[in-house]
Amino acid sequence: MRCLIARRFLIALLSLWVALSIVFLTIDVGAGDFVSAKLTNLENQGAQIQPVELLGSVVATETTVVAPPGKTLRSIADEQDIPLDELLEYNPDRSADEPLPFGGRVVTLQGQRLSDIAVEHRIALPEEAAQGADTLRGLNPDLELRQIDGEPWVPAGTTVKLRDHVSVAELARVYRITADDILEANADGNLSAETLLYPGDWIAIPFSKVTSAQIRHRLGLDRSLGAQYRSFLWDAVRFKFGASFRTHQSALSHVAEALPRTVQLNLYALLIALIVGALLGLAAARWRATRAVSALRGFGALALAVPSFWLLYFLIGIVVAEGFFFENGLWSIPFTEEAARDITNSPSGFFALYSLPAIAAALPLTAAVAAAIAPADGEQARNPRNVARRLLASLRFHLPLLIGFHFILELVLGIPGLGLALFQTINQADAPVVSAIVCVTALFLVFSYFAIDIARDRLALSPSEAQP
Repeated sequence: MRCLIARRFLIALLSLWVALSIVFLTIDVGAGDFVSAKLTNLENQGAQIQPVELLGSVVATETTVVAPPGKTLRSIADEQDIPLDELLEYNPDRSADEPLPFGGRVVTLQGQRLSDIAVEHRIALPEEAAQGADTLRGLNPDLELRQIDGEPWVPAGTTVKLRDHVSVAELARVYRITADDILEANADGNLSAETLLYPGDWIAIPFSKVTSAQIRHRLGLDRSLGAQYRSFLWDAVRFKFGASFRTHQSALSHVAEALPRTVQLNLYALLIALIVGALLGLAAARWRATRAVSALRGFGALALAVPSFWLLYFLIGIVVAEGFFFENGLWSIPFTEEAARDITNSPSGFFALYSLPAIAAALPLTAAVAAAIAPADGEQARNPRNVARRLLASLRFHLPLLIGFHFILELVLGIPGLGLALFQTINQADAPVVSAIVCVTALFLVFSYFAIDIARDRLALSPSEAQP
C-alpha cells in the first residue's frame, strides 16, 4: 500500500507540474498582451514623448510619507522602525497619538538618503541603489554625510552634485529603454548612442516606452524565458503570485475573498448529487429496475450535453416566472442581496439564491451516482466495495465539470466567486490574479484526484492487502 501511495503522490506532483507549466505558457509567456492592454490608455494619460532637462545638481529635501487614514505618529514609528522621539522632533505640530489627517504628509527624515536621490534622479536603477549612492559620494567628496541604519544621507537644504555628463546610452539604461528609443524620439537632433549630454541640456524621453519597460521589469518579462519559468514555479510553490495590477493588493487576497462562495456552491451541489443520486439508485436497486438504470445513464449523458446555463435559465423560468408552471411562482431569487451569498449570514437567502445553480450543475453527477449504486448486474450492487469504487470513479470524472459549470453559473448570476473573479480579471488583464485563481484551482483538482485514487486503490485490495 505504501508503494501505491508513493506512486500516486509522484503522479500528483507530475500533474501539478504540468498544470503549472500550462498556466505559465498561457498566462505569463503571453503577458505581453496583458502589458499591451495595460498601456492602451497611456497616451490619454499624457504618457507620451516629453522633454526632460538634464540636472547637474539638486538640493536635498525632507523625506516624507503620505499618512494613511487612522494612523498616528506612534503607529508610523513602529511600522517604519523610526524612533518616536525623532518623528515628534521632525513634526513639531503633531502629537504622538493624534490621528493624522487623511492625505497629509509626515516628515520621516530631515534630509534624503543618497540611494534615494540616486534612484529618483536616474543616476542608478532601483536594484543598483547602493552603487548609485557610491557614485554620488565620489562626486561629492566634501559633502557632510550622516548615517542611518548604515546608509549615508544628507541633511535637507544640502546641494548634491548629480553628474558632470552622461551618454545617451547610459541615460537610456537607467530608464530601462534602449539608446535607439531615445534617438527615435529625438529624430531631428544630431545624436548617437555615444553622444555626451551635459547639465542644462534638454532631451526628449519616450515615457510610454519607459512605462512599458518598467511594467515588463516588474513582471520579469525582461529576463530569459528559462529564468521566468524557474521564478514562476518557485513563486507558485510558495503561493507568491504578486500584487493585482488593478488594486495593488495581494493576488491571493482576491482569491481568499471569492473562494468561500465558490466552495459553498460546490459543496451544496455535491450534497444534492449524493443525496438525490443515492435515493434514486437505492430505489432502482431494490426493484432491480435495469431499464431505470439504463435511463439514468442516458439522462446523465444528456445532462452533460446540455449547457448548464441554459438549464439554469429553464429552471429560473419554472420557479420564478408567474403563470409559466405555477400561478405565482415558487419563490423569488435574491440576486442582489449581499447577505444571501453566504450561508452564515442568511441561510434562507443562501438556499433561495444557490439552489437552482446547484441543481443545474449537479444533474450529471446525480445521474452518475444513481447508476453507480444500482448497476445492471444485481450481484455487483450488493458488494459495497464495488459500489464505493464506482462512486469514486464518477466523482473523479465529474469533479472538474462541477467546478467548471459553477464558474459559468457564477458569471450568469453575478455571484462574486472564483468564476466571476476569473472572468473579470481576464478582461482587466490582471495577470497575477488570473495566475492565482488558476493555480489554486489546479492544486485542488490534482490533490483531489490523489485522494480519490488512493481510496480506489485501497478498495481494490483485499482487507489484508490494504493494510499499510
